[in-house]
Formats: sequence, C-alpha cells, structure tokens
Amino acid sequence: DVYRCNNLIWVCNCQDPDWYPGDDYVDIVGVDVYTLPRQYAPLTDKFTELTEYPGKGKIAALTENGVVPDIDRCLQANVHWSWFCTWNEEYVVKDGTYSPEYTEPEMLRKVYDSDTVLTLEDLPPLRNEMIGE
Repeated sequence: DVYRCNNLIWVCNCQDPDWYPGDDYVDIVGVDVYTLPRQYAPLTDKFTELTEYPGKGKIAALTENGVVPDIDRCLQANVHWSWFCTWNEEYVVKDGTYSPEYTEPEMLRKVYDSDTVLTLEDLPPLRNEMIGE
C-alpha cells in the first residue's frame, strides 16, 4: 500500500508445512534441498508435499538445491519444478573452478540443453523493456 506495488509475486520457502502463512499471502511455494553428491532424483516427495499445501495448485519451486535434478527423471515422475536454483559455492565451483563433485558435467549439459529447461539466453531482455531502454 505504501509504495502502491501491485505486481509482486510472493514466494514462501516452506521447509515445513507449518511455516505456510496461507493462500492469501503466497503465490509460489518453494523448498531448499541438498542431497548427497550425484543424487539426481526428481525429489518427488518434496514436490508432492509442496503441491498439497492448503492452497492446492500453487506453483512449486526448488528454491535452492545442491545437485542439479535430472530433467528426464523429473518429467517421468510428473515433477514440474517451476525453477531450480543451484547453490554455487562447493556445489558447482571449488577453489575458483568448476567442480564435478556434486553434479557431473554430462548432467549439467543434459539439463541445460533440454528443450524443457529455460536458461537466461532463452529469455527476452525484460529489464530493458521495463525501463524503456
């Protein structure tokens, strides 16, 4: 009300269903998941838990992850994360260079080259359009 913002999207990082503040306050539900190295599971249990909160039909996001999930396994399990955000640090880069400790290079290529995954290069220049440049 103070700043007259009417285009905000509220993301609730709900590590526990008890943290869910209610449908009136949440547009997207998310969870952080850090698995063992090279465990490329679609995280079906977490996805199902998020989509069964009181406000069924909310968009589900993997708000932080250590290992990149295998996109083919996600699709086979009908797990459609709206986005995933891989934590950098030791999960991708170690001592200033790429580290395959958590996600192998073949898996990174497979996920980021998938037709069902959007990357920064797939998006239009939204910032420039919004500020009129």
